[in-house]
Amino acid sequence: EEEAAAAEVSSDELAALMAKLGLSGELDDHAKRSQKAGKKTAADAPPPAAAASPGGGGGGEAGGAGGGGEAPGGEGGGGGGKAGKKAKAASRAVVIEVNTRNKRKHITVVKGLEGFEVDLAAAAKAFGKKFACGSALQRGKGGQQDQIEIQGDAADALPAFIASKHKIALSDIFVVVDGKKVPASELGA
Repeated sequence: EEEAAAAEVSSDELAALMAKLGLSGELDDHAKRSQKAGKKTAADAPPPAAAASPGGGGGGEAGGAGGGGEAPGGEGGGGGGKAGKKAKAASRAVVIEVNTRNKRKHITVVKGLEGFEVDLAAAAKAFGKKFACGSALQRGKGGQQDQIEIQGDAADALPAFIASKHKIALSDIFVVVDGKKVPASELGA
């Protein structure tokens, strides 16, 4: 009966009531249980979930219920919050990797600059000028990360250039050496 009554309340009224009573966490748990059971409730609707989120910032309506398996707005039960923090920390790392093609041609791939709010197109152009080679921004497809591809092996000089040009600490820059991620600060770059 409660679900039927909640469905009759408008989304704005429900959002105001949830915010006033501070019940957003309890209703989120109820909505999760209802989703497992295959039921839809008024709490499943995006506007109330977005309006009731205490932070109000980042997620917006796009981070509402049913966001591809993730907890809405970074809020989660149990250990969900800690896993989100680990994912954010991992995304704030620049990874430099050298790929070989045709046995002797190299391509240096830079990933993770967008985590530091770097303009990727401008960075690709700067890398091309610095190393006097071709450099291009490759947009990620299928959920993959955007990356910059630089023609040639620039892995030795690139960490120092990124650190000086974009004010990123060497401890946040990693170079893949023999399949292992090594901090650039340990390489003596």
